[in-house]
Amino acid sequence: MKIRWTLIACLALFTSCGKEIPEDIIQPELMEKVLYDYHLSLSINSNGKNTEKEAQKNYIYQKHGISEALFDSSMVWYTRESKELMAIYENLEKRFKREHDHIERLLESRDESNSLSSISGDTVNLWRKGEIHWFTRTPLNRQLSFDIKADTTFHERDAFLWDMNYHFFAEGPVMMGMNVIYENDSVVGMTKMIDRSGPQSIYLHTDSAYKVKMLNGFIYVPDDTIASQPKVLVHNISLTRYHRPAPADSLSVAEEPQKPQPDNERKKARNARMESMEIQK
Repeated sequence: MKIRWTLIACLALFTSCGKEIPEDIIQPELMEKVLYDYHLSLSINSNGKNTEKEAQKNYIYQKHGISEALFDSSMVWYTRESKELMAIYENLEKRFKREHDHIERLLESRDESNSLSSISGDTVNLWRKGEIHWFTRTPLNRQLSFDIKADTTFHERDAFLWDMNYHFFAEGPVMMGMNVIYENDSVVGMTKMIDRSGPQSIYLHTDSAYKVKMLNGFIYVPDDTIASQPKVLVHNISLTRYHRPAPADSLSVAEEPQKPQPDNERKKARNARMESMEIQK
């Protein structure tokens, strides 16, 4: 009889707990709180200075008693465990809906220009809007865009690589695009429809005959896909600008990288892809 009750208790415990979360990973309840603060911070301060964003991230880590390294390693684990991560983001979506009015008031205080600051250097990551974004059919999470005005850090023949990973939890495509706008108001760019998980990128290099005025891009859920209720996590986002010494006669588009990689490896892979593209031209 004792053995029987022990088996029943173990079965009940297994059924209620579901998949075991490793001890060195942030547990779901805490992870939900961290991600809530993380996304709310991005929404409120998407146009803030980089130092301000870093300070906010550090405050979030300190508030919840975790380190940046622990958060990053936990996100890697949750990205692999789709069901666990989807459950967290479904709870987040419900929470954001409940507090939608409050968030809208906060969003109204943001700078309407929605521009990013440029950085000097031969090879730099211009992305300053967070590496993780959640897309659904709700107005708050339907789109992400950026506008970067060219300045003295932009050179002739510059190349741009917008790189990220998509993780689909529910069916429904999203659109992504990037454009180079020249001083004569001509526009060259590319738009892609993404409907499966995996790495995606857009690569553009500029025409040396014209001066660049602006670089912009977007990711959004199209109107005709709202009925399908897509749920997509976009992560590891970067926007790399390269100063290219060789002449360029046109604007090209790169193929997607083969697989997501750590930051150092991803940088090496980007450089290798760019070199191969130049050889092919």
